[in-house]
Amino acid sequence: ASKEDLTSSSLGSKLEDALDKTRSLLAKVHKMTATQQSNEAVVFLGMDAPELPLEEIVYGLQTSSGNKAHLCPADDGGYGMLSVPRNAPSSQIFHGIRWSNNSTAVSQLKSLSDCCIDISIGKMMNDCDEPDDVIRLAKRLICSRDSNQDDNRQSKDDVLESLSSSIGSAIRDAET
Repeated sequence: ASKEDLTSSSLGSKLEDALDKTRSLLAKVHKMTATQQSNEAVVFLGMDAPELPLEEIVYGLQTSSGNKAHLCPADDGGYGMLSVPRNAPSSQIFHGIRWSNNSTAVSQLKSLSDCCIDISIGKMMNDCDEPDDVIRLAKRLICSRDSNQDDNRQSKDDVLESLSSSIGSAIRDAET
C-alpha cells in the first residue's frame, strides 16, 4: 500500500472491506450459512507497529470474542492494534475516523462507542511512521538485547551511526 492509501479517507473503506472479507472467509471455514455468524473476533495489526506484544494480540482476541473491542493506542495519536467483536457493524465502525491525525485513536474509540461497543484500552505503543521513529526503535532494540554480547558484535553507537547514515542516504535518494 502506498502512503496515500494509508492516509486517505478511503482507509476506512479499505478496513471495512477487509473486515467483510475476513468475516466471509471465517464463515466459509466454519461452513456457516449466510444468516449464521462466526463467534470470532477480527484483529487489525498495524504494519508500522513492530513491537506489538503477543499478549496484546491474545488479549484482544479473547476480549473481542464477546461484545468488546480492544484498541492499543500509539504514542502519536493513532493506534497499532484494533480487535473488533463479531457484532461490530463493518459499515459503521470505520466511518468518521480522522486518519493519520493525532486524534485517530480517539475518533476510532468514538465510532465504536457510537455503535454501542464496549472498549478496552491496551498498552501504549510506539509505531514507525518517520525516519526518526526507526532510529528510536533501533535504540530500544539495542537496549533490550541481552547484556551478554559477543565481542564480535558492533557497538551500540556503531549500529546507530550506520542506521542513521543509511536512513539519511535513502531520504536523499528519494528526494532526487
